[in-house]
Amino acid sequence: MTRRLAPLALLALLAGCGERKVDVGAAVPSVEDVCDAGTCEAGVCNVECTKYQACPTRVVCPAGVPCKVACKGQQSCLGGVDCAKASSCDIECGDYLACAGKVDCGGKDCDVRCKGQSSCGKGVDCNAAGRCAIDCANYGTCAGKVAARGEDVDVQCAGQSSCIGGVTCDGRRCAVACTAFDSCSGGVAAAAKETVSVRCTGQSSCVTGVRASAPDSGIACTGYDSCKPKVSCDGGICALECSNAVGCLHCCQAVTCTESGDTVVTWLSYGVPSKSTVLHYLGLRVFGFVLRGGIRKLERRFPPR
Repeated sequence: MTRRLAPLALLALLAGCGERKVDVGAAVPSVEDVCDAGTCEAGVCNVECTKYQACPTRVVCPAGVPCKVACKGQQSCLGGVDCAKASSCDIECGDYLACAGKVDCGGKDCDVRCKGQSSCGKGVDCNAAGRCAIDCANYGTCAGKVAARGEDVDVQCAGQSSCIGGVTCDGRRCAVACTAFDSCSGGVAAAAKETVSVRCTGQSSCVTGVRASAPDSGIACTGYDSCKPKVSCDGGICALECSNAVGCLHCCQAVTCTESGDTVVTWLSYGVPSKSTVLHYLGLRVFGFVLRGGIRKLERRFPPR
C-alpha cells in the first residue's frame, strides 16, 4: 500500500523543515531534526550569533545539511566555526575578533566572509567539492593559514595585513588576490588542473614568494616590494608581470614563459644555477645583460640631477 502525505506535510518535507513526526522511510533526517544549534529556514540550518561574545564555544554545523552561520557580534564565535561536514556552508564573521578560532568548511559549495577587523584569527580551511570562496576583507583578517581546495577556488586578501600566515590553493581553477599592504606575507602556493591566477598588487604583498603550478598560470607582482624573495612557476604556460616589484627574481620551468614589466630578471632559472657549465655560463651572461638593461632603464627614468 502506497503511503500518501497531506499537502502541508509534503511541502514541509520538500523544504527540509518538516515536523519531526513526518516519516517517509528515508534514512536522511530533516534539517530540523539535526539543527540543534540554530533554526531551520527554507531547508537551511541558520545559526545567528549577533551579540557581544555570542556563541562563545565552537559552532558546529550538523552533517549532511546546508548550514549558514552569522557571527556578527564583537568577539562572537570565539571558538571558531566547524562546517566541514555540512552539505554546503555560508559563514560570515562580521565584527571585531569574530570567529577568533579556526574556520573549517566543506560540502559542495563553501563561502567564508571575514569582514570584521582581526576576524578568522586562526585561519580558514576550505575543502569543497565545488566552489570555495574566501574573502578576508579587513585589517588583520585570516591571520592564520588559509588553505583552499575545490573545483573553483577564489581567495581575496583585501585587508591590510590579511592572510599573513600564507595561502595555499589546490583545485581545477585557482585565483588568489593579495591587494593590500602586507597581505599574504606568508607567501602563496597554488596548484591547479587548469588555471592559476595570483595577483600581488599590494605594497609588500607576498613577500615570502609565490609558487604556481598549472597548465596555464598568470602571476602579477605589481605592488612595490612584492613577491620577494622569488617567484617559481612550472607547467604549460606561465605569464609573469613584475613591474614595480623590487627584487622580483624568478625561476620559470614551464614549457612557455613570458614576461612583462620593467624588471631586472632572467628566465634562465638563474635563481637555481644549472649544473651544466655551458648553461650556467649562458645564464650568467644573460643575467648580466638584463641587469645592465634594467639599470639603463632606471637611469633614463630617474636621470641624475
